[in-house]
Amino acid sequence: SSAMNLISFQPFADTADAVSAAADCIEGKVGKSLKSFLKKELQKGKGAKKGESLAVADKALAVSIKEKMPKLPCGVINDAKTHELFRGIRCYMDELMEGGGDDDKDRGPSGSDLRAMQLGLSH
Repeated sequence: SSAMNLISFQPFADTADAVSAAADCIEGKVGKSLKSFLKKELQKGKGAKKGESLAVADKALAVSIKEKMPKLPCGVINDAKTHELFRGIRCYMDELMEGGGDDDKDRGPSGSDLRAMQLGLSH
């Protein structure tokens, strides 16, 4: 899609890492794994390009990212359009995540990754 692209996908190392990252997000904090991911994917110039933005669903997290990482090469946004975007992502998650495969780990999750995520979210 020309409107949005999945730049990279990185699964959590384990359940403890996922719980820690979720707790940080709930508190509006930029955790170690999120900061590392954003630096790796966006600051090296291979991710965001001029005029692009990082849409963040949570306002407190968006503010925290702006404060902790002021040198990101893209804007950080959280507005009404962002909320519409995330509604669309949730609605069409299956279609958007298609195309990931075990041989293309940087583009999207594999089928087994998706099943594990679904199972984890159901508990």
